[in-house]
Amino acid sequence: MVAVAGMGTFDIRSMTATGDGTFVHKMADGTPRASGTWHATRLLAFHSFGSGSAQGLPSNFEGGLALIQVTLKVHDTPVFNAVLKVGCELGNPPGGIHEGIELTVLGAGINFNENASGFTLFILQYNGFVNPRKKPPLFGIAFFELRVNPFSRSPILL
Repeated sequence: MVAVAGMGTFDIRSMTATGDGTFVHKMADGTPRASGTWHATRLLAFHSFGSGSAQGLPSNFEGGLALIQVTLKVHDTPVFNAVLKVGCELGNPPGGIHEGIELTVLGAGINFNENASGFTLFILQYNGFVNPRKKPPLFGIAFFELRVNPFSRSPILL
């Protein structure tokens, strides 16, 4: 299982991403195997599901699905590249989309690809532009501590 925490931003115009966070990889019995940090390197894809106003939330709260390339570091040394998949169910998501994250570690044979529930949120920002139609948005992303357990279907919130 892996516990992931962090936040950052991404820009759908330039396909760039910034952000940092932490991870803890544990064995099935809970024994820590590795821990470290992650750093966003680029946005691979983003699909918006629309505004959270559909759920009575502020209109700048956005649902969607983001794929973000990240570098995993242990003791500040890069060890793996990974893809962080972040889903937020606000707006009008298609069937099969779940709130939470998945982490696919590239080249390691370790994939935390069973989606676990968690708290994720995309916040629409316009970088000071009064008329958002004149410039495409920059999204802020926040996702908070959750565990993705490839051995169980039960998410465990920290």
